[in-house]
Amino acid sequence: MKRLMLFFGLIIVLGFNARAQVYAKFYAGYSMPLAGATFVDPSSSLYSVMVYPIYEYGRVESNATYTQHPFSLGQGIDIKGAIGLNFTDNLGAEVDFGFLMGSKIEATQTSKVTIVGVLINSEEKYTYQANMMQLAPMLVLNTDMDVLNLFMKFGPVINTGVLNGSYFSNLNGQTTQRDVKFTGGFSVGMSSVLGASIQIMDNISLFGELQVMTLAYSPAKARVVKYEVNGNDNLANLKVEDKEYVFSRTYQEDMSTNHPDDQPTELLKIHFPMSNIGIHLGVQMSF
Repeated sequence: MKRLMLFFGLIIVLGFNARAQVYAKFYAGYSMPLAGATFVDPSSSLYSVMVYPIYEYGRVESNATYTQHPFSLGQGIDIKGAIGLNFTDNLGAEVDFGFLMGSKIEATQTSKVTIVGVLINSEEKYTYQANMMQLAPMLVLNTDMDVLNLFMKFGPVINTGVLNGSYFSNLNGQTTQRDVKFTGGFSVGMSSVLGASIQIMDNISLFGELQVMTLAYSPAKARVVKYEVNGNDNLANLKVEDKEYVFSRTYQEDMSTNHPDDQPTELLKIHFPMSNIGIHLGVQMSF
């Protein structure tokens, strides 16, 4: 990362000239999932509170259907801005900053089974939804053609924000609702952009671009923020170890003693997939 930032610094120093031009961009678009991942069912582990099996399942008596849906939490609406500097006609740099309002990722699993003459009717729904802030210092290459300017951008992207997870179950009318909020942690990925702009006024251009982002989100901690059974609030009844979690790359545990129930549970880091491919439209103003 330090070497990459040093590279950008050298480009700025070597490329700067007296005709350098400052500009600002405002744009928005939609990102679609890329390189989706799947989570295995963690029902036998501590992770089962927050790592959900994102696949569809339906069973009626002895007939069951499974459907896998690889997903990325990077899917959703992008609202972005950027401040940049053209050092020459063909070389520039900009800092992109934006907000991803992620789409809800859902999976529903249902079962209708008769056991000893009793119908067991169950439904479970799992949901993830991410809201992320992203910052990306980018190197910009321009073709500087008379009418249409083609450009390419690339650089690292820094990501942080909030991820909301939700679990709902209904077993013969008995309901359980549990919501988990993941926060903290910074993730670093890469962003590449190919686009085109057309000048409509002396200092104003319209542009469109295709962005590919490779990224994963690794939160620092998680907390159960809602726990209801049959509509009744049971959050206060949970021990700290059952509702607060911290994630580390490595940790130690004394297996000969019980974990203190008044302290958060420590777990290995989780990496949620966020890679995407987005289409954006916007306006650029030069100064």
